Amino acid sequence: THHSDTRAKKGRIDFQNQSIAVSNDKGRTFVKYDHNPVIANRGEKDFRDPKVIWVETIQKWVVVLAVGNKVQFFSSPDLKSWEFLSEFGSDSGAHGGVWECPDLFRLKSGGNDKWVLLVNINPGAPNGGSGTQYFIGDFNGKEFINNNPKETTLWLDYGPDEYAGVTWSDIPDNDGRRLFLGWMSNWSYAQVTPTKEWRSANTLPRSLKLKNTASGLRLSSKPVKELESLREAGKKLKINSLVSVLISGLNEIKLDIDLSGSSSDEFGLTFSNGRGEQLIVGYDKKSNRFYSDRSKSGITGFSPEFPKLSYAPRISSEDTLKFHIFLDHSSLELFADDGLTVMTGIFFPTEDFDHVALFQNNGTAKVEEFKIYSLRSIWNE
Repeated sequence: THHSDTRAKKGRIDFQNQSIAVSNDKGRTFVKYDHNPVIANRGEKDFRDPKVIWVETIQKWVVVLAVGNKVQFFSSPDLKSWEFLSEFGSDSGAHGGVWECPDLFRLKSGGNDKWVLLVNINPGAPNGGSGTQYFIGDFNGKEFINNNPKETTLWLDYGPDEYAGVTWSDIPDNDGRRLFLGWMSNWSYAQVTPTKEWRSANTLPRSLKLKNTASGLRLSSKPVKELESLREAGKKLKINSLVSVLISGLNEIKLDIDLSGSSSDEFGLTFSNGRGEQLIVGYDKKSNRFYSDRSKSGITGFSPEFPKLSYAPRISSEDTLKFHIFLDHSSLELFADDGLTVMTGIFFPTEDFDHVALFQNNGTAKVEEFKIYSLRSIWNE
């Protein structure tokens, strides 16, 4: 996206355009195209975040752009000459804020392919502020056709701290995955978080797949398999003797609960440290929702939006409920039920959480499996 300071300072709204810069030395230097912009602003304040793909069926490049409260599609045979195709979204999905960072790609669904359109939005996410919604449908080379009702809003991550996520193009065919990475923060408080060297981080890389559910096709998001190479010591726990377990700063945790055999109406994990700070991740059986509570997680007073509880619906209808958690020094990523429900959250304890305990309210949760792996850091490797 080509930003024109001159136009912006004059008060014009069309200060964002699409331009080309070319590198012939592996990205070390770039030369701007003489005939920029290649896609001129059509009178929109927000006209940015191009994602370019090659569409085999029409033998052309297609770009999807975020344009205010919608996206627009353009095509080109050579990346220089672009034709407007269509727009989508002004009457579909969530519209609590501006649309940003779109992405368009194909995924297999049984014997058929479906197109997935990611659209990041700020504000307007399910737990406030920034988030990533998605649409499943068809792309005929000109238009995106949504397969769900216009009022249906689907979220890739229900936690408060995943935004601006897009996927890599051109993963080798022999791999075949669609890999996603997001920004791990929220514009509601990103500029006031109590950090020093780092203002924020990225999520773990995730593999996206389509899955059939009782509500229809949904996008699942699972941590990439390469993360298993970070596992060091692993321990399988017997829950009937568990009070509190010592953990390291970096952990991968798997907890499977048999819902049909559980009498507890609320259960989950409490992470804590010696200063009495705690982070809670749980499931409420009555409302059929996951939740995270960081209200007592350490430093929280920098924004009134930060300590709020976050909720996410359980999408799976399986009898076994699965928590798959990655705990870092200041972030937790929950991939529940094989990635059908995902929650990402950051936190700022005054010292690392070094204990985890299972809590069970009003009954007993029947644990099928509980494993904890300590993880190696990838820093400086």
